[in-house]
Amino acid sequence: YGPESKCIETDGTRSYSLCLPTRCNMRLGKVQITAGDNQRLTCQYDGQVHSILFNYDSGKELRIKCPKAALVCPQLFCPANCAGRGECVYASGQKN
Repeated sequence: YGPESKCIETDGTRSYSLCLPTRCNMRLGKVQITAGDNQRLTCQYDGQVHSILFNYDSGKELRIKCPKAALVCPQLFCPANCAGRGECVYASGQKN
């Protein structure tokens, strides 16, 4: 729990969501979730399922689903997709 945590859904392995540290990796342009024994999981796409083991739950497998990147990390995307008037160049932080 903490200010960097987000509500992360499971794929049905639990009947509830989990509050896990989540960050936006600007270099990779991906969402990353920290779970289990400080495993950093990189979401390659929305809804991707990661399997992890949680030691506090008798080592049972838990599967979590990656959140929608546009909702969790809107800064990774061009506002309004640049409204069709150019393309975002993230390396320079400018729009062309």
